[in-house]
Amino acid sequence: MKGVLIMRHEITHIRIKSNAISSTEKIYEVLLENGESRTIETVLALLGIGASYYYYNDRHEKIDVQAVHPIYKNAYIRSDNDLGIGDELLNLPHF
Repeated sequence: MKGVLIMRHEITHIRIKSNAISSTEKIYEVLLENGESRTIETVLALLGIGASYYYYNDRHEKIDVQAVHPIYKNAYIRSDNDLGIGDELLNLPHF
């Protein structure tokens, strides 16, 4: 699209609902590199209109984040390269 600005945001920290369960479904807020915090609802809405989010893993690899919209659950975010083994997004520092 001509004249459309793609928004790219680096996620540096996550906030989860419970430390007991390791699942990106429990992330309810993220902190961006610029110090701004965003709710998952906002992140999901912005992903839906073309924004992109990413983070750097422990090996300094840039990993894109994607929205997941299950039929019978709330939408959530996860790593684009998540193979079901354990999402590295959960390794980000908590705030």
